[in-house]
Amino acid sequence: MEHHVESEADPTLAPAVGRAARDALHLERGSQRLRAPEDVRELASRRSLAQSAPAQIILRLCVVTALYVLAFAVGVVVDTWWSWVLVWSTQAFLLLICGAVMHEGVHANLTGARGVDRALSFVSGWLIFLPAAAYRPYHLQHHATTISAADPSGANAKPFTSRRQYLLVMVLAGPGFTAQMWSIAVRTVIGRTPPYVADRYRRQILVETAIAVAMYAGVAIAAPAFGIGHLVVFGWVIPAVIGLCAVAPYILMPEHYNGAEDATILESTATVGSNALVSYVYLNNNHHTAHHLLSSCNPLRLNEITELLGDRVQLRYRSYTAFHRQVFRSLRW
Repeated sequence: MEHHVESEADPTLAPAVGRAARDALHLERGSQRLRAPEDVRELASRRSLAQSAPAQIILRLCVVTALYVLAFAVGVVVDTWWSWVLVWSTQAFLLLICGAVMHEGVHANLTGARGVDRALSFVSGWLIFLPAAAYRPYHLQHHATTISAADPSGANAKPFTSRRQYLLVMVLAGPGFTAQMWSIAVRTVIGRTPPYVADRYRRQILVETAIAVAMYAGVAIAAPAFGIGHLVVFGWVIPAVIGLCAVAPYILMPEHYNGAEDATILESTATVGSNALVSYVYLNNNHHTAHHLLSSCNPLRLNEITELLGDRVQLRYRSYTAFHRQVFRSLRW
């Protein structure tokens, strides 16, 4: 039976974190398979892991933004084909933080203020051509029904059957996900709302989609009018497209790949041991198992849960490169 995903707080965390009304674990009512182990819940309560760190988040945003602008300045000054390739690659990687902010904004894990987090989620999604309002119910449904028949992203867990399929998915996953998110927005606008989109999310989609489209139109009109069209394309559009088509699939693919269906989070969700730079830009979202076990956790402290879990995580990879190498080598053409 279809159902809407509504906010459901984890009552065991309420005394310590003071945010019991938030979307904590996004569990289906009555479901036990997605619940965090008792020691994880106890750790979260004792260390107040759901306590937001707005100053640290804002500082990280400022640092990454400064690096992004610096990279663009290098491109403008050097202005050769090879320098732009390096600049766009760097910027595409740095735009990972937009995906991370859009994601954490859905869970209100950025500043502790839902309105501010929703605005940050919207702007970050807009910068990488994704409608955050449509992503919001889609992602909460994913948390509530992880790798099950009701999970809208459940197909991402299915293992590849050949190297050709792997390469095809790597090429099409980014555009496909973008199309899927805008499809949710368009379907909602025309009155064919997906069953997991509750009324309050439908209203958000209608408002934010209108604003996003107006903003894109404004940029498309204003940039050529002010003679900065090439700067917008070189400094934003190209790196954002590269990020969606190349960086995002590379980073997102391990999250639930080959995860067990209708199983616990420890059996269906991966953790990737990344380097400090990737973790910094990606707001620690490589600790994806920890995030699913405690979606209200401050992302900058997800590693504390990962340390506690140890070998209990069934899907664990040394690095993103190690994951892709392992998958590719396991397949035949």
